[in-house]
Amino acid sequence: MPKSDWFVYIIEAENGHLYTGITTDLNRRFSEHQSKQGGARFFHTSAAKKMVFNEVHSDR
Repeated sequence: MPKSDWFVYIIEAENGHLYTGITTDLNRRFSEHQSKQGGARFFHTSAAKKMVFNEVHSDR
């Protein structure tokens, strides 16, 4: 079974607050955060605006 890389990422919300998360698929996870379903509750009060940082790691 191939091993997936993990990403640590930071997203800025519309209100300027920052959210940190981890994922194996940056594009999918950012899209989930921007939608009303599948994203973190953090973004229910202020929408995900932009990804400001990401870094790849070989394991979780």
